[in-house]
Amino acid sequence: MIAGVCTRYGAIISGWLYFPAPIDHLIEVPFLVDTGAQWTTLQSWDILKVPPAKWQGRLAPSPLPLRGLGGTVRPAVASAILAFAHVGGGFTFFALDAVALLLAPLSEAGPSIMGMDVLSHGALLVDVGRGRVEFDVAVGQTLRVPPPWVR
Repeated sequence: MIAGVCTRYGAIISGWLYFPAPIDHLIEVPFLVDTGAQWTTLQSWDILKVPPAKWQGRLAPSPLPLRGLGGTVRPAVASAILAFAHVGGGFTFFALDAVALLLAPLSEAGPSIMGMDVLSHGALLVDVGRGRVEFDVAVGQTLRVPPPWVR
């Protein structure tokens, strides 16, 4: 079981996102759990944790627009490995063929989002009264998550 917390902003689960070579960078990301989001999205605050030079020439435009409450955008995408630590020990990894990258002015940037592309692999419990968030997914697995345009 992967544990998170309830905040005044919503349910948060932290994980580590590794962008393989040629970017080759690991960052820790607090994800806002969003069961209405189609796919996992990294926002400006977290994108800036990777030195800008590492992104140059290594991002592709998404063939699928990202639609949400704020409108429709066409994000950049990159492949990444998302890792979560379990409470009793061990990890679960998600091989994301495409994580959406939304580069917005920091004054407009929201939190990074964990979408249904990841959440659909387990059971989610959000207990606001107790401030508890649990994401139950098998320990020790590496789960492949194809991009939304091929699902």
